[in-house]
Amino acid sequence: MTEVDLTNFFSWTFLLHLVRALVTFNISNAILKSKRNVYVTFFSIVIPCLIYSWVGVSVATLENELLIMVGYYILTFIVLCFAVEGAIFAKLFTAIFSHIAYLIAGYSGGLIATFLFKTNLSLGVQLKVTVNILLTICICIYSFSFIFVAVINFIKSKTNPSLKYKTKYTFYYLFPITHVFSSMLIFQAIKIATPEGFTQLVEKDPYFESWIIILMVLCLVFDVCIIFIVDRQSKTEERNIRNEKELLKSELNYNQTQLLKKEQVEFRKVKHDLINLLTTASGFIEMGKTEKALEILRKTGNSFSEISGTPICSNDTLNTICYIKQQMAEKMNVTLKIDIMENAFLKIEDYDLCRLLHNIMDNAINASSKLMSNRTVEISIEISPDFFCVKSRNEYSQQKKSKSTHGVHGNGINIINDIAKKYSGTYTAALEDNFYTTCTYLKNISPVT
Repeated sequence: MTEVDLTNFFSWTFLLHLVRALVTFNISNAILKSKRNVYVTFFSIVIPCLIYSWVGVSVATLENELLIMVGYYILTFIVLCFAVEGAIFAKLFTAIFSHIAYLIAGYSGGLIATFLFKTNLSLGVQLKVTVNILLTICICIYSFSFIFVAVINFIKSKTNPSLKYKTKYTFYYLFPITHVFSSMLIFQAIKIATPEGFTQLVEKDPYFESWIIILMVLCLVFDVCIIFIVDRQSKTEERNIRNEKELLKSELNYNQTQLLKKEQVEFRKVKHDLINLLTTASGFIEMGKTEKALEILRKTGNSFSEISGTPICSNDTLNTICYIKQQMAEKMNVTLKIDIMENAFLKIEDYDLCRLLHNIMDNAINASSKLMSNRTVEISIEISPDFFCVKSRNEYSQQKKSKSTHGVHGNGINIINDIAKKYSGTYTAALEDNFYTTCTYLKNISPVT
């Protein structure tokens, strides 16, 4: 079995130092944000760290080993200052934490290698190891670093709800751990199948060692690629969300224009007779016929309030959504009643407001459109300085009693729940007295960016 002298940087020892640089990059990429892109950050961290390691191995002695290690993480901190965004303290914490992660992962890798190959391993003292042991330790160290990455992303998603969509990528980060356990199973199976042991098997079949090395290197390469795969997918998702926001903004602008045109047309119809109506009402008052005057004024007021067919508040996006949904309900022969109580400025992001109200109203309108009668949807919206509350109420089909509430209003429930959590709110739904009711409560706050 080929032995590696850890005091020589080439040809195998550099892998151990490469893994140390990769762990630093992995932790940095999880905590901090790249100034340009993940590829630039990768090379900015890995290349200087490898050059320093090469020089460090060349001049290392037992006396200056600790000093060289400290210098490595000082270099890491300096590189992070130029390669990533964030506060100085965050970059200092990242440099220190990457060292802690490397030590813990290295210790775990040493234990696994000891278990697999029955060798008393201590990289801090032992200067010669076999290639398979070195590769096993490298894979274990880098794979275990993903556990720290997964924990970091989980904590970030809990402290910043807007990052929730990224939590699904945590499963990618946990995948490299399977390489460790699968390798352990393979080596154990080899030992059971060949009583003479792993080393003697390699001596009998010289190609066996080559295949093991190739597989381990492929695992290491694949684990490195995972970071770039996740970054690419997350960037694509962010781009899709931006495009969706732009499309939604264009739709809102178009519908706001249509709403304004409709209001202008309806207003011109009423304006033509407004002076005559007011003159007539004034004449009735002078004649003492106040009831006639009140009736004319009331009908005139109703005409103005029905100009747009939608309730009016200070939020243009909310007005437009109500207009869109009333047009939709009218086409589906559903009566949509909307009541808005407003005594504060609405801080909810337009994109979230659109997704929330579209899903709530669509569910209620679609459910009511399937009824034979009582096709009425009531939407109550309250805007206060502290909260934004949307309530919906509509009759539901008796045939759906045996189904879950998701069978009645199943579309977009996850979206509503996600938005509610983003604004520290709640979403509840209930079936009561032949009516399906929902209540979505959000804090009236600006979203965390």
